[in-house]
This record gives sequence, structure tokens and C-alpha cells, in this order.
Amino acid sequence: MSWLSNLIDRYNKRKLKKLNRSKRHIRDFVDIDRAKSVGFVVNMNQYKMDDIKLLRSYIGDLKKQQKNIVLVELNFEKKSEPQFRNSVNAIFINPSKLNILEHPKAAIENQLQRHQIDILINLDFSEKVTSKFVCSMANARTRTGKREVGYEDCYELMIEMPENNGLKKTLREYSYFLQMLEK
Repeated sequence: MSWLSNLIDRYNKRKLKKLNRSKRHIRDFVDIDRAKSVGFVVNMNQYKMDDIKLLRSYIGDLKKQQKNIVLVELNFEKKSEPQFRNSVNAIFINPSKLNILEHPKAAIENQLQRHQIDILINLDFSEKVTSKFVCSMANARTRTGKREVGYEDCYELMIEMPENNGLKKTLREYSYFLQMLEK
């Protein structure tokens, strides 16, 4: 890691820590069965069409359980278009909605604040910090994501996951642990 990358990484971790300690939102553990709303942060550049179909199916199952769905769709290609436009409450983030450090701009933060989410699941496992900032800014009671050293303040529940777990196994892991939480 170059000295500039190292400096940016330390800055991001410090900023996230400060953002998470700013008591703007009530954080708590919410069981997925009791949750009224579930949110997802998805990096579209990571998944294939089969994974997107699986995610749509999982979202459909949650909708059948009367859960409100919020999806934050990340796409780091410049001329990208949203894929979840009509199916759920969707927030689309591409490079035009990020600053130079890949932090979401104020307009995205305002969009995130409008949604009250019981559980927010981060399905972005890339090195980008955008999803971690989204989790920190979101009005979510329980934020869950992959365990990463230095980003412990971004989540209430961190899950250790193998590198090539696949979306199906990942969703199963999250569901398993989120069903074990007690309110």
C-alpha cells in the first residue's frame, strides 16, 4: 500500500468512527422476523445476472412477509443505469454521486435519512468504502456486514465469511444470524 493509500485509509476509518459515534440514530439489535423494513447495500459490479435473480427472489420472499424493502444500488461504472428502479424503494449511487474519496454526496445522505430501516445488510464485499459510509449514514437500527478489521463501528453485527462464499450462502448466513437476535 502506498503512503497516499495508507493516508486515505486512515482518514476514512477516522471519519467513519466519528460519523458512527455521532448519536444521530438509535442503534439496536432487531430480529429479522420482527423487522418491518429491511435494506440492502449491493455493489452491482460484483454480481452476475444469476446473483441478481437470486437477490430479486429473496426480496420477493421478504415482501411476501409484509416487509418494506430499501435497496441501495452501487455501480462504479460512469455511465451505469439502475437495475432495481421499479421493484423496490431504490437509491442509486454511481460515480457522479460520489466525491473524490468515494464518499456519498449530501443528496444521497438525505435520501438515506428518509427511510427508517430496521435491518440494513451490506452485500458489498469490495475494497471500496462507499458501502461502509452508506451504512454509517443510514437511518438503520441494526447494520450488518462482513467482518473487517478497522470497520467495527460501521455495524452492530459482523459476520465472518469466506472469500468466495457466493450470494446464496451469504444470504443464508445473514438470515441465520439475524433470526437469532432478540429484541
